[in-house]
Amino acid sequence: MDWAYVVKHWVFTLTISPLVLQIIKEIMPYGEETTSLLGIYPVILIFSCILSIPTLIAYIIAYNVTRDLTYKTNCLFR
Repeated sequence: MDWAYVVKHWVFTLTISPLVLQIIKEIMPYGEETTSLLGIYPVILIFSCILSIPTLIAYIIAYNVTRDLTYKTNCLFR
C-alpha cells in the first residue's frame, strides 16, 4: 500500500481546511468580530486530527479494497 499518498492527502486536508474557512470569512464578513486564525490554528489542527481519525480509518479501508480490486481486475485481463 502506498501509505505516503494516504498520509499526505490526510495531512493536506487537515492543514488546508482552516485556511479555506479563513478565506471564506474574509470574503463574507459576519456582523461580529471573531478570533483570527493564527490564534486558534494549533487548536483547530489538534481537534481536526482527533476528530478525523474515524474518517482516516474508513479511507484506508476503502483504499485497500479498491487497490485489491484493481489488482485482481488487471490480473484477469493479462
